[in-house]
Amino acid sequence: MARRPLCRAILAFAVLGGQQTTLGAQLRVGDAAKVLREQLLARAGQRNVVWQQASKASGGTRVIDLRPRRAGTGTPLQLDGNATERRTIAPLAMGAKSIDVVRDFLRRNAGALRISDPDRELVLDREEGDELGRRHLRFSQQYHGTLVWPSNLIVHLDPAGNVDLVDGAFVGTPHRILREPIVGASAAAERAAQALGVERTTCGVPILIVYTDHGRYPRLAWRIDVSPSPLESWWIVIDAANGTVIDRISRVMSESVTGSGVDPLGITRTLHLWQSGGTFYMLDASKPMFSASSQPPDPNKTTGAIMVFDAQNQPPSSHPQTVGNLALSQSMNPNSWPVADNVAAAYWLSATYDYYLRIFNRNSIDGSGGNIVGVTRFGSGLQNAFWMDKAQTMFFGDADLYTASVDVIGHELTHGVTSKTAALEYKDQAGALNESILDHRLFSSHPSPQHEEPRTVWRS
Repeated sequence: MARRPLCRAILAFAVLGGQQTTLGAQLRVGDAAKVLREQLLARAGQRNVVWQQASKASGGTRVIDLRPRRAGTGTPLQLDGNATERRTIAPLAMGAKSIDVVRDFLRRNAGALRISDPDRELVLDREEGDELGRRHLRFSQQYHGTLVWPSNLIVHLDPAGNVDLVDGAFVGTPHRILREPIVGASAAAERAAQALGVERTTCGVPILIVYTDHGRYPRLAWRIDVSPSPLESWWIVIDAANGTVIDRISRVMSESVTGSGVDPLGITRTLHLWQSGGTFYMLDASKPMFSASSQPPDPNKTTGAIMVFDAQNQPPSSHPQTVGNLALSQSMNPNSWPVADNVAAAYWLSATYDYYLRIFNRNSIDGSGGNIVGVTRFGSGLQNAFWMDKAQTMFFGDADLYTASVDVIGHELTHGVTSKTAALEYKDQAGALNESILDHRLFSSHPSPQHEEPRTVWRS
Protein backbone atom coordinates (compact mmCIF):
# COMPACT_ATOMS: atom_id res chain seq x y z
CA MET A 1 0.00 0.00 0.00
CA ALA A 2 1.43 3.37 -1.00
CA ARG A 3 2.39 5.72 1.78
CA ARG A 4 0.66 9.07 2.04
CA PRO A 5 2.73 12.07 0.87
CA LEU A 6 2.97 13.39 4.43
CA CYS A 7 4.46 10.10 5.63
CA ARG A 8 6.96 10.09 2.79
CA ALA A 9 7.92 13.69 3.49
CA ILE A 10 8.38 13.10 7.21
CA LEU A 11 10.39 9.93 6.58
CA ALA A 12 12.65 11.62 4.04
CA PHE A 13 13.01 14.65 6.32
CA ALA A 14 14.19 12.43 9.16
CA VAL A 15 16.60 10.45 6.99
CA LEU A 16 18.12 13.48 5.32
CA GLY A 17 18.55 15.23 8.61
CA GLY A 18 20.36 12.25 10.06
CA GLN A 19 18.24 12.49 13.19
CA GLN A 20 14.69 11.90 14.38
CA THR A 21 12.34 14.70 13.39
CA THR A 22 8.94 15.42 14.93
CA LEU A 23 6.26 17.34 13.05
CA GLY A 24 3.03 18.45 14.63
CA ALA A 25 -0.08 16.42 13.95
CA GLN A 26 -1.69 19.47 12.40
CA LEU A 27 1.04 19.86 9.78
CA ARG A 28 -0.38 19.81 6.26
CA VAL A 29 1.21 17.92 3.38
CA GLY A 30 2.18 21.18 1.71
CA ASP A 31 3.84 22.43 4.89
CA ALA A 32 5.78 19.18 5.25
CA ALA A 33 7.01 19.47 1.67
CA LYS A 34 8.05 23.08 2.29
CA VAL A 35 9.94 22.14 5.44
CA LEU A 36 11.61 19.26 3.60
CA ARG A 37 12.67 21.57 0.78
CA GLU A 38 14.11 24.08 3.25
CA GLN A 39 16.08 21.28 4.88
CA LEU A 40 17.41 20.18 1.51
CA LEU A 41 18.41 23.73 0.63
CA ALA A 42 20.15 24.14 3.97
CA ARG A 43 22.16 21.01 3.35
CA ALA A 44 22.90 22.15 -0.19
CA GLY A 45 24.32 25.32 1.37
CA GLN A 46 26.96 23.17 3.02
CA ARG A 47 28.17 22.34 -0.48
CA ASN A 48 28.11 25.96 -1.62
CA VAL A 49 31.76 26.03 -2.66
CA VAL A 50 31.30 22.98 -4.85
CA TRP A 51 28.14 24.49 -6.28
CA GLN A 52 29.93 27.70 -7.22
CA GLN A 53 32.76 25.79 -8.86
CA ALA A 54 30.32 23.72 -10.89
CA SER A 55 28.36 26.80 -11.94
CA LYS A 56 31.55 28.53 -13.03
CA ALA A 57 32.58 25.44 -15.00
CA SER A 58 29.23 25.44 -16.76
CA GLY A 59 29.75 28.90 -18.21
CA GLY A 60 26.78 30.33 -16.33
CA THR A 61 24.30 27.49 -16.51
CA ARG A 62 22.51 27.25 -13.20
CA VAL A 63 23.31 24.07 -11.27
CA ILE A 64 20.08 23.49 -9.35
CA ASP A 65 21.53 20.93 -6.92
CA LEU A 66 24.45 18.55 -6.57
CA ARG A 67 24.45 14.95 -5.53
CA PRO A 68 26.17 14.24 -2.22
CA ARG A 69 29.93 14.07 -2.68
CA ARG A 70 30.15 10.32 -2.86
CA ALA A 71 33.10 8.48 -4.32
CA GLY A 72 33.19 9.00 -8.05
CA THR A 73 30.08 11.20 -8.18
CA GLY A 74 29.37 14.81 -7.21
CA THR A 75 27.46 15.29 -10.46
CA PRO A 76 24.52 17.71 -10.65
CA LEU A 77 20.99 16.60 -9.98
CA GLN A 78 19.79 19.14 -12.52
CA LEU A 79 21.06 21.85 -14.83
CA ASP A 80 18.73 24.76 -15.57
CA GLY A 81 19.17 25.64 -19.24
CA ASN A 82 16.92 28.70 -18.98
CA ALA A 83 19.51 30.54 -16.89
CA THR A 84 22.16 30.65 -19.60
CA GLU A 85 20.98 33.28 -22.01
CA ARG A 86 17.93 35.17 -23.21
CA ARG A 87 15.98 33.17 -25.76
CA THR A 88 15.91 35.14 -28.99
CA ILE A 89 15.71 32.38 -31.59
CA ALA A 90 13.90 29.11 -32.02
CA PRO A 91 16.55 26.57 -33.08
CA LEU A 92 14.06 24.10 -34.52
CA ALA A 93 12.39 26.82 -36.57
CA MET A 94 15.80 27.67 -38.00
CA GLY A 95 16.23 24.11 -39.23
CA ALA A 96 18.44 22.80 -36.41
CA LYS A 97 18.06 19.22 -35.28
CA SER A 98 17.35 18.43 -31.64
CA ILE A 99 20.45 16.27 -31.30
CA ASP A 100 22.69 19.05 -32.62
CA VAL A 101 21.25 21.57 -30.15
CA VAL A 102 21.71 19.11 -27.31
CA ARG A 103 25.24 18.11 -28.28
CA ASP A 104 26.29 21.76 -28.36
CA PHE A 105 24.77 22.33 -24.91
CA LEU A 106 26.51 19.26 -23.45
CA ARG A 107 29.90 20.35 -24.81
CA ARG A 108 29.54 23.83 -23.31
CA ASN A 109 28.53 22.38 -19.93
CA ALA A 110 30.94 19.46 -19.75
CA GLY A 111 32.61 20.97 -16.68
CA ALA A 112 29.40 21.16 -14.69
CA LEU A 113 28.47 17.63 -15.74
CA ARG A 114 31.96 16.39 -14.77
CA ILE A 115 32.11 14.52 -18.07
CA SER A 116 35.36 14.92 -19.99
CA ASP A 117 34.10 14.17 -23.52
CA PRO A 118 30.28 14.24 -23.80
CA ASP A 119 30.37 13.38 -27.51
CA ARG A 120 32.08 10.05 -26.83
CA GLU A 121 30.77 9.23 -23.37
CA LEU A 122 27.06 10.01 -23.84
CA VAL A 123 25.24 7.80 -26.35
CA LEU A 124 21.73 8.72 -27.52
CA ASP A 125 19.29 5.91 -26.68
CA ARG A 126 16.08 7.52 -27.83
CA GLU A 127 14.28 10.79 -28.51
CA GLU A 128 10.65 11.34 -27.58
CA GLY A 129 8.10 14.12 -27.94
CA ASP A 130 5.08 14.93 -25.79
CA GLU A 131 1.69 16.56 -26.20
CA LEU A 132 3.13 19.95 -25.16
CA GLY A 133 5.53 20.00 -28.07
CA ARG A 134 8.59 19.38 -25.91
CA ARG A 135 11.41 16.99 -26.85
CA HIS A 136 13.22 14.63 -24.46
CA LEU A 137 16.53 13.00 -25.37
CA ARG A 138 17.75 10.12 -23.19
CA PHE A 139 21.43 9.16 -23.14
CA SER A 140 23.29 6.19 -21.72
CA GLN A 141 26.87 6.59 -20.53
CA GLN A 142 30.03 4.83 -21.71
CA TYR A 143 33.66 4.68 -20.70
CA HIS A 144 35.99 3.77 -23.59
CA GLY A 145 33.13 1.89 -25.21
CA THR A 146 32.06 0.03 -22.04
CA LEU A 147 28.56 0.66 -20.68
CA VAL A 148 28.46 2.64 -17.43
CA TRP A 149 25.60 1.14 -15.42
CA PRO A 150 23.26 2.10 -13.86
CA SER A 151 23.42 5.54 -15.41
CA ASN A 152 21.34 7.81 -17.63
CA LEU A 153 21.13 11.47 -18.55
CA ILE A 154 18.06 13.19 -19.99
CA VAL A 155 18.03 16.52 -21.82
CA HIS A 156 14.70 18.35 -22.12
CA LEU A 157 13.92 20.91 -24.85
CA ASP A 158 11.09 23.44 -24.87
CA PRO A 159 8.73 23.61 -27.90
CA ALA A 160 11.06 26.13 -29.60
CA GLY A 161 13.98 23.73 -29.32
CA ASN A 162 15.93 25.36 -26.47
CA VAL A 163 17.46 23.22 -23.73
CA ASP A 164 15.69 24.17 -20.50
CA LEU A 165 16.59 21.26 -18.21
CA VAL A 166 19.06 18.41 -17.83
CA ASP A 167 18.60 15.69 -15.21
CA GLY A 168 19.22 12.02 -14.61
CA ALA A 169 21.45 9.75 -12.54
CA PHE A 170 24.99 9.59 -13.85
CA VAL A 171 28.58 9.80 -12.67
CA GLY A 172 31.57 11.85 -13.62
CA THR A 173 34.07 10.40 -16.08
CA PRO A 174 35.62 7.38 -14.30
CA HIS A 175 39.35 7.43 -13.59
CA ARG A 176 41.89 4.85 -12.52
CA ILE A 177 39.82 1.75 -13.24
CA LEU A 178 40.62 -1.44 -15.14
CA ARG A 179 40.26 -1.33 -18.90
CA GLU A 180 40.32 -5.13 -19.34
CA PRO A 181 38.82 -7.78 -17.00
CA ILE A 182 41.05 -10.08 -14.97
CA VAL A 183 38.15 -12.48 -14.28
CA GLY A 184 36.71 -13.77 -17.54
CA ALA A 185 33.07 -13.92 -18.60
CA SER A 186 32.70 -17.67 -18.07
CA ALA A 187 34.18 -17.56 -14.56
CA ALA A 188 31.92 -14.61 -13.70
CA ALA A 189 28.84 -16.55 -14.81
CA GLU A 190 29.89 -19.55 -12.69
CA ARG A 191 30.22 -17.32 -9.63
CA ALA A 192 26.86 -15.70 -10.31
CA ALA A 193 25.19 -19.12 -10.42
CA GLN A 194 26.95 -20.14 -7.20
CA ALA A 195 25.76 -16.94 -5.49
CA LEU A 196 22.14 -17.96 -6.03
CA GLY A 197 22.67 -21.71 -5.73
CA VAL A 198 21.33 -22.40 -9.23
CA GLU A 199 22.56 -24.15 -12.37
CA ARG A 200 25.01 -22.40 -14.70
CA THR A 201 22.50 -22.88 -17.53
CA THR A 202 20.17 -20.32 -15.94
CA CYS A 203 22.72 -17.55 -16.59
CA GLY A 204 22.54 -15.30 -19.60
CA VAL A 205 25.49 -13.87 -21.51
CA PRO A 206 27.69 -11.75 -19.17
CA ILE A 207 27.94 -8.08 -20.12
CA LEU A 208 31.04 -6.07 -19.23
CA ILE A 209 30.12 -2.82 -17.49
CA VAL A 210 31.53 -0.04 -15.36
CA TYR A 211 29.47 -0.44 -12.18
CA THR A 212 28.58 2.78 -10.38
CA ASP A 213 26.04 1.98 -7.68
CA HIS A 214 26.26 2.27 -3.86
CA GLY A 215 28.44 5.40 -3.91
CA ARG A 216 31.60 3.41 -4.50
CA TYR A 217 34.33 4.26 -6.93
CA PRO A 218 33.26 3.00 -10.37
CA ARG A 219 34.73 -0.40 -11.11
CA LEU A 220 34.90 -2.79 -14.01
CA ALA A 221 32.38 -5.60 -13.52
CA TRP A 222 30.30 -8.26 -15.20
CA ARG A 223 26.50 -8.01 -15.17
CA ILE A 224 24.80 -11.39 -15.54
CA ASP A 225 21.09 -12.09 -15.98
CA VAL A 226 20.25 -15.14 -13.84
CA SER A 227 16.65 -16.34 -14.28
CA PRO A 228 15.91 -19.75 -12.71
CA SER A 229 12.15 -19.34 -13.28
CA PRO A 230 9.55 -16.79 -14.46
CA LEU A 231 9.05 -15.79 -10.82
CA GLU A 232 12.74 -15.40 -10.01
CA SER A 233 15.12 -13.27 -12.04
CA TRP A 234 18.22 -11.37 -10.94
CA TRP A 235 21.01 -9.12 -12.10
CA ILE A 236 24.17 -10.43 -10.47
CA VAL A 237 27.15 -8.06 -10.60
CA ILE A 238 30.60 -9.65 -10.36
CA ASP A 239 33.80 -7.67 -9.81
CA ALA A 240 35.95 -8.13 -12.93
CA ALA A 241 39.13 -7.74 -10.85
CA ASN A 242 38.63 -10.40 -8.18
CA GLY A 243 35.37 -12.24 -8.91
CA THR A 244 33.50 -11.17 -5.77
CA VAL A 245 29.74 -10.56 -5.88
CA ILE A 246 29.27 -6.79 -5.78
CA ASP A 247 25.49 -6.76 -5.93
CA ARG A 248 22.38 -8.78 -6.65
CA ILE A 249 19.29 -6.98 -7.93
CA SER A 250 15.87 -8.58 -8.29
CA ARG A 251 14.24 -8.14 -11.68
CA VAL A 252 10.87 -9.39 -10.46
CA MET A 253 8.94 -6.28 -9.53
CA SER A 254 7.70 -6.66 -5.97
CA GLU A 255 5.53 -4.35 -3.94
CA SER A 256 3.56 -3.80 -0.81
CA VAL A 257 -0.07 -4.78 -1.44
CA THR A 258 -3.26 -5.40 0.49
CA GLY A 259 -5.22 -8.60 0.93
CA SER A 260 -7.58 -10.16 3.44
CA GLY A 261 -8.07 -13.25 5.53
CA VAL A 262 -10.38 -14.77 8.11
CA ASP A 263 -9.16 -14.85 11.73
CA PRO A 264 -10.01 -17.52 14.37
CA LEU A 265 -13.17 -15.60 15.34
CA GLY A 266 -14.49 -15.80 11.78
CA ILE A 267 -13.90 -12.09 11.11
CA THR A 268 -12.44 -11.03 7.76
CA ARG A 269 -9.40 -8.83 8.36
CA THR A 270 -7.60 -6.49 5.97
CA LEU A 271 -3.93 -7.41 5.63
CA HIS A 272 -0.86 -5.53 4.44
CA LEU A 273 1.28 -7.96 2.46
CA TRP A 274 4.41 -8.12 0.34
CA GLN A 275 4.15 -9.47 -3.20
CA SER A 276 7.12 -11.01 -4.98
CA GLY A 277 6.20 -12.53 -8.31
CA GLY A 278 3.09 -14.62 -7.76
CA THR A 279 3.69 -15.16 -4.04
CA PHE A 280 2.27 -13.05 -1.20
CA TYR A 281 4.03 -12.86 2.17
CA MET A 282 2.81 -11.77 5.60
CA LEU A 283 5.32 -8.96 5.63
CA ASP A 284 3.82 -5.53 6.26
CA ALA A 285 5.94 -2.81 4.64
CA SER A 286 3.19 -0.18 4.75
CA LYS A 287 4.34 1.55 7.94
CA PRO A 288 6.44 4.76 7.95
CA MET A 289 9.20 2.82 9.72
CA PHE A 290 9.90 0.68 6.63
CA SER A 291 13.41 1.21 5.24
CA ALA A 292 13.62 1.72 1.49
CA SER A 293 16.98 -0.08 1.46
CA SER A 294 15.27 -3.32 2.52
CA GLN A 295 15.12 -6.35 0.24
CA PRO A 296 11.88 -8.18 1.08
CA PRO A 297 10.85 -10.90 1.37
CA ASP A 298 14.27 -11.84 2.79
CA PRO A 299 13.79 -11.29 6.56
CA ASN A 300 17.55 -10.86 7.06
CA LYS A 301 17.60 -7.96 4.62
CA THR A 302 14.41 -6.24 5.76
CA THR A 303 14.16 -3.39 8.27
CA GLY A 304 11.05 -1.66 9.56
CA ALA A 305 8.53 -4.38 8.72
CA ILE A 306 5.97 -6.45 10.62
CA MET A 307 6.52 -10.15 9.88
CA VAL A 308 4.54 -13.25 10.84
CA PHE A 309 6.32 -16.61 10.86
CA ASP A 310 4.59 -19.99 11.19
CA ALA A 311 6.27 -22.65 13.36
CA GLN A 312 3.80 -25.19 11.91
CA ASN A 313 3.33 -26.84 15.33
CA GLN A 314 7.03 -27.64 15.65
CA PRO A 315 8.45 -28.92 17.88
CA PRO A 316 5.44 -31.29 18.36
CA SER A 317 5.19 -30.73 22.12
CA SER A 318 3.12 -28.68 24.55
CA HIS A 319 6.38 -27.80 26.28
CA PRO A 320 8.76 -27.08 23.37
CA GLN A 321 12.41 -26.70 24.36
CA THR A 322 13.84 -25.58 21.02
CA VAL A 323 12.84 -23.33 18.12
CA GLY A 324 12.80 -25.22 14.83
CA ASN A 325 12.73 -23.89 11.30
CA LEU A 326 10.40 -20.94 10.92
CA ALA A 327 8.71 -20.08 7.64
CA LEU A 328 7.50 -16.61 6.71
CA SER A 329 3.77 -17.12 6.16
CA GLN A 330 2.93 -17.05 2.46
CA SER A 331 0.14 -17.73 0.00
CA MET A 332 -0.44 -17.69 -3.75
CA ASN A 333 -3.70 -15.78 -3.18
CA PRO A 334 -3.69 -12.50 -1.19
CA ASN A 335 -7.25 -13.16 -0.03
CA SER A 336 -6.88 -16.79 0.98
CA TRP A 337 -4.88 -17.75 4.09
CA PRO A 338 -5.42 -21.27 5.44
CA VAL A 339 -4.00 -20.58 8.92
CA ALA A 340 -6.36 -18.25 10.79
CA ASP A 341 -3.80 -17.63 13.56
CA ASN A 342 -1.47 -16.02 11.03
CA VAL A 343 -4.22 -13.68 9.86
CA ALA A 344 -5.01 -12.56 13.40
CA ALA A 345 -1.37 -12.08 14.34
CA ALA A 346 -0.67 -9.96 11.26
CA TYR A 347 -3.76 -7.83 11.80
CA TRP A 348 -3.29 -7.16 15.53
CA LEU A 349 0.46 -6.60 15.33
CA SER A 350 -0.23 -3.95 12.70
CA ALA A 351 -3.00 -2.39 14.80
CA THR A 352 -0.80 -2.34 17.92
CA TYR A 353 2.02 -0.62 16.02
CA ASP A 354 -0.48 2.04 14.88
CA TYR A 355 -1.70 2.43 18.47
CA TYR A 356 1.78 3.06 19.82
CA LEU A 357 2.55 5.54 17.05
CA ARG A 358 -0.74 7.40 17.49
CA ILE A 359 -0.94 7.49 21.30
CA PHE A 360 2.74 7.59 22.33
CA ASN A 361 4.47 8.69 19.11
CA ARG A 362 6.64 5.58 19.47
CA ASN A 363 7.99 4.07 16.26
CA SER A 364 7.98 0.31 16.82
CA ILE A 365 9.18 -1.71 19.82
CA ASP A 366 12.63 -0.13 19.98
CA GLY A 367 11.40 3.38 19.14
CA SER A 368 13.65 3.43 16.08
CA GLY A 369 11.63 1.52 13.50
CA GLY A 370 12.94 -1.97 14.24
CA ASN A 371 11.16 -5.06 12.95
CA ILE A 372 8.14 -6.48 14.77
CA VAL A 373 8.14 -10.28 14.59
CA GLY A 374 5.51 -12.78 15.65
CA VAL A 375 5.68 -16.60 15.54
CA THR A 376 2.40 -18.52 15.48
CA ARG A 377 1.60 -22.20 16.18
CA PHE A 378 4.69 -22.65 18.30
CA GLY A 379 4.68 -26.20 19.62
CA SER A 380 1.56 -28.31 19.73
CA GLY A 381 -1.07 -27.60 22.37
CA LEU A 382 1.09 -24.91 24.03
CA GLN A 383 -1.12 -22.99 26.48
CA ASN A 384 0.71 -19.70 26.42
CA ALA A 385 1.86 -16.63 24.51
CA PHE A 386 5.13 -15.01 25.49
CA TRP A 387 7.84 -12.50 24.61
CA MET A 388 11.36 -13.86 24.09
CA ASP A 389 13.68 -10.95 24.77
CA LYS A 390 16.82 -12.57 23.38
CA ALA A 391 15.14 -13.17 20.01
CA GLN A 392 13.11 -9.92 20.18
CA THR A 393 10.12 -11.99 19.07
CA MET A 394 6.58 -12.81 20.22
CA PHE A 395 5.59 -16.50 20.30
CA PHE A 396 2.01 -17.80 20.31
CA GLY A 397 0.84 -21.28 21.23
CA ASP A 398 -2.24 -22.81 19.63
CA ALA A 399 -4.15 -24.05 22.69
CA ASP A 400 -6.30 -20.92 22.78
CA LEU A 401 -7.15 -17.92 20.61
CA TYR A 402 -4.06 -15.98 21.65
CA THR A 403 -3.46 -14.31 18.28
CA ALA A 404 -7.10 -13.15 18.08
CA SER A 405 -6.84 -11.30 21.40
CA VAL A 406 -5.73 -7.71 21.14
CA ASP A 407 -4.84 -7.54 24.82
CA VAL A 408 -2.52 -10.54 24.44
CA ILE A 409 -0.65 -9.07 21.49
CA GLY A 410 -0.57 -5.62 23.07
CA HIS A 411 0.70 -7.13 26.30
CA GLU A 412 3.48 -9.21 24.68
CA LEU A 413 4.62 -6.42 22.38
CA THR A 414 4.82 -4.10 25.39
CA HIS A 415 7.17 -6.54 27.11
CA GLY A 416 9.51 -5.64 24.27
CA VAL A 417 8.97 -1.92 24.80
CA THR A 418 9.66 -2.32 28.52
CA SER A 419 12.86 -4.19 27.72
CA LYS A 420 14.00 -1.34 25.47
CA THR A 421 13.10 1.40 27.98
CA ALA A 422 12.84 0.61 31.72
CA ALA A 423 14.65 -2.73 31.27
CA LEU A 424 12.83 -4.22 34.26
CA GLU A 425 14.22 -7.59 35.21
CA TYR A 426 11.60 -10.32 35.13
CA LYS A 427 11.85 -11.22 38.85
CA ASP A 428 10.77 -9.97 42.27
CA GLN A 429 9.36 -6.45 42.47
CA ALA A 430 10.70 -5.46 39.06
CA GLY A 431 8.96 -8.45 37.50
CA ALA A 432 5.71 -7.61 39.26
CA LEU A 433 5.92 -4.02 38.04
CA ASN A 434 6.63 -5.30 34.54
CA GLU A 435 3.38 -7.26 34.42
CA SER A 436 1.36 -4.65 36.36
CA ILE A 437 2.28 -1.80 34.05
CA LEU A 438 1.30 -3.85 31.02
CA ASP A 439 -2.00 -5.11 32.41
CA HIS A 440 -3.37 -2.21 34.40
CA ARG A 441 -1.61 1.05 33.62
CA LEU A 442 -1.03 1.01 29.88
CA PHE A 443 -4.01 -0.63 28.22
CA SER A 444 -6.58 0.17 30.91
CA SER A 445 -6.04 3.89 30.38
CA HIS A 446 -6.50 3.81 26.59
CA PRO A 447 -8.93 2.07 24.28
CA SER A 448 -7.72 -0.96 22.36
CA PRO A 449 -6.09 -0.24 18.98
CA GLN A 450 -9.30 -0.57 16.99
CA HIS A 451 -11.73 0.24 19.83
CA GLU A 452 -12.81 -3.39 19.99
CA GLU A 453 -13.65 -5.24 23.18
CA PRO A 454 -10.52 -7.23 24.04
CA ARG A 455 -10.80 -10.91 24.78
CA THR A 456 -8.94 -11.87 27.97
CA VAL A 457 -6.90 -15.09 28.04
CA TRP A 458 -4.01 -16.23 30.15
CA ARG A 459 -0.48 -15.23 29.22
CA SER A 460 2.93 -14.74 30.75
